[in-house]
Amino acid sequence: MHSGPTGSAVRPSRAAVGAVAFGRRRNWSPTGGYLGSLFLVPTLVFLVVLIAYPVAYNFYLSFQDYNYLLGVSRFVGPRHYVQLLYDPVFWRSLANNLVWTIGGVGGQLVLGLAAALLVDTPGRGMVVVRTLLLIPYVVPAIATAITWRWMFNDFYGILSFVLTAVGLLPPQTSPFASVELAMPAAICVGIWRGFPFAMIVYWAALQTIPAAEYEAAQVDGAGTLQEFWNITLPHLGHITLVLVVLRTLWMFNYFDLLYLLTKGGPAGATQHLPILVYITSFGLFRFGEAAAIAGLMAVTAGLIVTLYVRIHGPKEL
Repeated sequence: MHSGPTGSAVRPSRAAVGAVAFGRRRNWSPTGGYLGSLFLVPTLVFLVVLIAYPVAYNFYLSFQDYNYLLGVSRFVGPRHYVQLLYDPVFWRSLANNLVWTIGGVGGQLVLGLAAALLVDTPGRGMVVVRTLLLIPYVVPAIATAITWRWMFNDFYGILSFVLTAVGLLPPQTSPFASVELAMPAAICVGIWRGFPFAMIVYWAALQTIPAAEYEAAQVDGAGTLQEFWNITLPHLGHITLVLVVLRTLWMFNYFDLLYLLTKGGPAGATQHLPILVYITSFGLFRFGEAAAIAGLMAVTAGLIVTLYVRIHGPKEL
């Protein structure tokens, strides 16, 4: 303690004592002020090893002519990219990729919104309904593919029987064996597989809509359809944009389900870019060309995200 001019004792403030104690503890710490930075090291290592390095190596490999048998590579510049511009198989796979992505994302959002409106309805059995509707998303892709291939079997598949009965499919024929029906059938499976994700997101967004707005609309005599169009949809606009970006990136790069269903057939009718990368690399051992295709896919995905950010702003991601 210190004495003032009159000899009375003056105590230091609590803030001053706390500041001194905090400074001492910080100086006493063996890591100093760098303890927080150390916690970032595992994340940085993860990003570098599993993301940055594979992307950089893929970009490097796309400019190489790699010989798998000899284990040597030769720099060829942008030759693989130029060849892809004149490759009809690449353009057909890109077209299939767009059809698969647009059809799948659109169906998932529509079905997901319908399911969200269903589970948002008050009722004692809604918990069971939500659980059942989540099953497609938690079932492994291999089990999903085997089940749907069985239902679309040309001899004993129940869905093939229904399609034959209504005249959409010739007798003893599977949609996966038809050039015209293979992609629509695969898209239906992709919609069934992915709509629970949209359902959960939409259902969470529905909880944020103020009930007072619906009450005011009912007082004004608005019907259910008018409430949906003028209240529900405007509130779901932002989350729909986010879902479009997320599901587009997912479906554009989705490989396992479509490959397990059709392996890209028949006659390349369902071969999209991920399957083309797999066949080119592990089937034909043309790793440089496969890396170029994967690089173009990454550029496309980056353009989708960039376009979204430029239109809606980075704060909305």
